[in-house]
Amino acid sequence: MKKPSREQIDDAMKYIPDLPQDFINFINKEMLKRNRYLFYKREKKKVVAVCSKCGETVELKKAAHNGSFKCPSCNVKAVTKAINKAKQYQFSEIFTIVQRVKLGESEGIVIKYVKAYINFKHYDDTSDFPVNILSTLVEPKITRYEGSRELWWDHHGQTKLWLLENEWKWETNEYKWVNERKRGYYFNRELLRDSDPIVYKRNIKRLIKKTPWKYCGIEYFKFKNFNVGDYIQSYIKCNELEYLVKTGLQNLAKEVVNHAYSYSGSEKIRDLKKLSKVSMKQVRKYDLDSYGVETILWTQEKNISLTEEQLKWLIEYRHHDKIKELLKHTTLTKIINHIEKQTELRDFAASLWVDYLSMSVKLGKDISKSVIFFPKEIKKLHDELVYLVAEEENAKTEAGLAEFWEKWHSILDYRKKDLQILTPRTQKEFIAAGSTLKICVWSNGYAKRMAEGKTIVLFIYKQNGPYFALELDKDFSKIKQLHGYDHLRATPEVQKLVDKWHKDTLKKLNEKNLLKSA
Repeated sequence: MKKPSREQIDDAMKYIPDLPQDFINFINKEMLKRNRYLFYKREKKKVVAVCSKCGETVELKKAAHNGSFKCPSCNVKAVTKAINKAKQYQFSEIFTIVQRVKLGESEGIVIKYVKAYINFKHYDDTSDFPVNILSTLVEPKITRYEGSRELWWDHHGQTKLWLLENEWKWETNEYKWVNERKRGYYFNRELLRDSDPIVYKRNIKRLIKKTPWKYCGIEYFKFKNFNVGDYIQSYIKCNELEYLVKTGLQNLAKEVVNHAYSYSGSEKIRDLKKLSKVSMKQVRKYDLDSYGVETILWTQEKNISLTEEQLKWLIEYRHHDKIKELLKHTTLTKIINHIEKQTELRDFAASLWVDYLSMSVKLGKDISKSVIFFPKEIKKLHDELVYLVAEEENAKTEAGLAEFWEKWHSILDYRKKDLQILTPRTQKEFIAAGSTLKICVWSNGYAKRMAEGKTIVLFIYKQNGPYFALELDKDFSKIKQLHGYDHLRATPEVQKLVDKWHKDTLKKLNEKNLLKSA
């Protein structure tokens, strides 16, 4: 979308209305409501505080900076603040108001983003607190700064959008509205528009009526904090947003709005169309998000009739892929009951359980038996099986390496002067070589893959110590890797040795017709 010129912006700003007093009153009320504090100071064993809500001086039984406490006088829940912990106490919120604006022959709206600051203390002396109480603690100063504007209007059937920000101009010594700049490492000034502000909703229904987005349903959107510009953008891309908000599917609508520029939300509508009437009732009743819809969809596909408690549990627990695996063997009720009995790592019990069952099958256990399928302590038995499986795999790897060595070492081993190429016989040789050469040959499953016949690893020794590691493909035809200390490339001496060895070895294998059996 083409950006406006300096002259176009200056001309348009002449028609932008001021902030109405009702909106300013709304900001002040919200700031005072959202910022309740008990400012306190310790006097020997006593904790004396003043409440920003009722203005009363009260005595607290205990207090901690940034703690939570109810005022003994007005019973309002407030945050406790040590009066001398900071030189100032300033808090901020971002607000949005939508106003109508005329741009040339077209009528549109302007979305204003205003940051409000509430100051309870500003570098003031509080040494005689609570004898003398600062007036700002009970009557704080509230200031405002309008930092971003979005201008939306329809021009001959096309939606026009200007994104503007308020920027200080040193040449004129004043703020000017300019085209919004991209944010990056070297320009990280806060962009108010890039937020979910508190929305002033009192005038939205009336304003939207005379725009192309009059059916967008924004007046039905129940959330207090959201980005109005993102909402309009979402509606333009996905008209079904109106359906979502008007049928009470607020959490699904919120997801569409929160991802206004990444996807349209149409896939959410397609998922809803797959639901049965009973399932749709559940989605509406509990105002489910996309994860909740996904939960109902896969349980519907498996013909699982969910109770209210089961649905809530599945949405909260989240590990659907693991639950699906467990459902191949037992019922949802039994799965939930068993997971809830786990006192250790309950939130990861499903993952541990599936892993435990997989290892049980590897070890030849009959998981159809209830005593094996439902272990009393999943975490404990899981860890035990990890050790047993590792032990069994180690034994298989050792046996595979020994078998390979027995068959091939007489052909592959090679010596020239003080260098020798040797076939490893055990995993210890992989560990020793990897540790000495500082390479991953001992930690990335090379020994296991060699034992399974998927690769070939040999070691070059110099003066009885590991010098280089050599990897070939499983049919001996290609040298894949040749690394020395810390992945050092082969020296001319080593490269010459390996090339001659490889040529001679392939010749031997062909003569003995062994490549076919490799």
